[in-house]
Amino acid sequence: MQVAVPLVAVLLLLSSCTQQLNKPESTGSSGTFTPVEVKYASHFQVEYSNSGCTVRVFEPYEGSSDTLVYRLQHVADGSDAIMVPVSSMVLLSTTHVALATALSLHDQVVGISGVRFVYDQEMRARIEAGRISEVGSDAMLQPESIIALQPDLVMSYSMGASSNAPLERLTDVGIPIVINADYMETHPLGLCEWLKFMAVFTGREMIANQLFESIDGGYHAITEKVVDHLEAGQAKPTVFTGDNWSGTWSVPAGNSFSAIYLRDAGAEYLWSHTAGTGKLLLDFETVFAQAAEADVWLNPGSFGSLDEIASADSRYKLFKAWKTGMVFSNNARVNESGGYDYFESGVVNPHVVLMDLVEIFHPDILNHDLVYYRQLQ
Repeated sequence: MQVAVPLVAVLLLLSSCTQQLNKPESTGSSGTFTPVEVKYASHFQVEYSNSGCTVRVFEPYEGSSDTLVYRLQHVADGSDAIMVPVSSMVLLSTTHVALATALSLHDQVVGISGVRFVYDQEMRARIEAGRISEVGSDAMLQPESIIALQPDLVMSYSMGASSNAPLERLTDVGIPIVINADYMETHPLGLCEWLKFMAVFTGREMIANQLFESIDGGYHAITEKVVDHLEAGQAKPTVFTGDNWSGTWSVPAGNSFSAIYLRDAGAEYLWSHTAGTGKLLLDFETVFAQAAEADVWLNPGSFGSLDEIASADSRYKLFKAWKTGMVFSNNARVNESGGYDYFESGVVNPHVVLMDLVEIFHPDILNHDLVYYRQLQ
């Protein structure tokens, strides 16, 4: 279920983005596809021809040079093409659950990996009613449970060449496995655009086009407000993230997904100058030397309060952000099993995540009630 948030004047342009898209349709002997245009995502591409549709997934995991190719058709012709739209799916990641909920595909989902971590209430109701099954995860994936569900498609992810070994049993019995590499994207809108990837397999292309255009417009309306605010002379607060875990403090590199969010929200991220899109592994002393006087501390692990932070390590109390109470976590929406909605519906609501961050850094711009984030007390 998408988070409903009033976007007030800053998002008035959304009304113009949600009109029906007048894109040409690709029609062949095998059926009709409504084309999707990929604007931000760099790890998938969709091509159309008279014989159907081809979806390519590039670099499905870090360090891979592979390109995965999926041929889609509406009518079976004896080839290895995937027949679409699929009517039943098994999803192996909560980000896939977010894509499905945004496209109103609850009825098509028959199995999920890690059902206890699902936050969406409609999906949870279907899980509790026995309409969606647990299928295991990673090395403990349950191929026989998936086979018993007889899904038209399994949407998985790849962390390396060996990670998909448990799926081989499924391909042996003819269940299509589609690798979703959304987690490889480095821009929030690129990750969100995987809505279109799922839409091509499920016949929801028009909905995905309209929804993404609305989100895209909303995101940029907010960034424009931030730019105007900064150009008017408002200062950027200094920001750092994370916590010290077993002697290592992991912070996002300067071109990472998280760093882009902080940049677009008008913050001065203390490691924005670093190269790379992954994580930097630092020690406490290095982080403290850089961030002791930072204005805001984001996402300090799983801590629920300032006291919990201080109890874990008394040195945390030396940070200015801890002293001033400017510590915010993305754990405002967590289910009883520890499933963070930030990592679920936040994927398809980058504009709402951005609004949260802008409210934290520049509370005089939007007058927005935090959704995914909360200030620790």
